[in-house]
Amino acid sequence: MEYSKATTADADLVVRLFELRREPVMRQARNWFMQFQPKTVDDVLKVANAYGTQENAYFRQITSFWETLVTLPLHQAVNRDLFVEWNGEFIFVYAKFYPFLAELREKMGNPGFLQRCEQLIAETPGLKEFADTMVKRLAQMAAARH
Repeated sequence: MEYSKATTADADLVVRLFELRREPVMRQARNWFMQFQPKTVDDVLKVANAYGTQENAYFRQITSFWETLVTLPLHQAVNRDLFVEWNGEFIFVYAKFYPFLAELREKMGNPGFLQRCEQLIAETPGLKEFADTMVKRLAQMAAARH
């Protein structure tokens, strides 16, 4: 695979973004998100609409964090290849909601929910296949829990 040339500034930014994931509240949100196993759109809506709860705060923190960060490579503010190699977690976030994303966007009244993550995945060679594999893996893990 041929990579685009990253700069020292790209590397510095990617390292700073990676460090944000270690912030204590973000770690708590990430731990919650790992345990969050929605089976239906209603499972997601229950959390998304539970304003004032810790779960809602974590849900919004994780989804908005990754939607915000992926705008950087989309707008060429950071080297795309470097960003994707260091920050694959956005693919996991997207894959968790993918099975019911269209219905979720409709019921949330938010057609842009995770749209930037979806765009970066679609526009970056190899990421769509990787995301598809992750969707399948998450489905297998969910089936094994039942």
